[in-house]
Amino acid sequence: MIVLAIEASAQVASVAVQRDEMLMAEQMINGKLTHSETLMPMVQSVMCQAELEPNDLDMLAVTVGPGSFTGLRIGAATVKGLALGLDIPVMPLPTLEVLAYGAVLADELLVPIMDARRGQVYAALYRRKDDALGCVQEAAVLTVEDLIQRLGEQEGPCVVLGDGIPPYGERLRETLGPRVKVAPPHLRYLRAGAAAALALAHCREGMLPVRGDDIELVYLRKPQAEREREARLQREALP
Repeated sequence: MIVLAIEASAQVASVAVQRDEMLMAEQMINGKLTHSETLMPMVQSVMCQAELEPNDLDMLAVTVGPGSFTGLRIGAATVKGLALGLDIPVMPLPTLEVLAYGAVLADELLVPIMDARRGQVYAALYRRKDDALGCVQEAAVLTVEDLIQRLGEQEGPCVVLGDGIPPYGERLRETLGPRVKVAPPHLRYLRAGAAAALALAHCREGMLPVRGDDIELVYLRKPQAEREREARLQREALP
């Protein structure tokens, strides 16, 4: 089976194509261009590098959140368009699960965190179970204090991954001490290669992909514009 995976939920955009157990091509961009400008050229590039035609693809994969509202929508729209044009299904993947899957063979507690701004993170807890991921705590929006408390309730060392490391990694290490390990840069960020591998693993486990139109994004909280609007309406309603 050949799968094309797209990851656009954070600042780093990536695209990968995998045939069964072989990662054939992958590209990542961490730059100033928007995902709407980079994704399709990256799709065309990895397909060319893998010497594949669009009709060779059996399935698509995409991260569905949490993450950047704009990035998630661009990624989903790109995949929906490809799925419709090629008439192939899509495997929707939780963003934090993909992030943790890149370090699935680690024995420590895996803590993927994404910067949600305003002192908050998107976070979940995973642990290896028979060379697969077992979810310890589901994805949630947490303050850094809440995350520290949750990690304090767990035993043993943990590995922190994700773009939440630059703003909050040092604080976690200062508070929780040497039991906190920070993933190196090559494992720190979301990768479409991990998404492609996870999508195929889910297929082997019997999980079925969906139609492109059935992709549902997971935001965990309302968009900032909507939150600001609600706050304004509440202020205006005050006597």
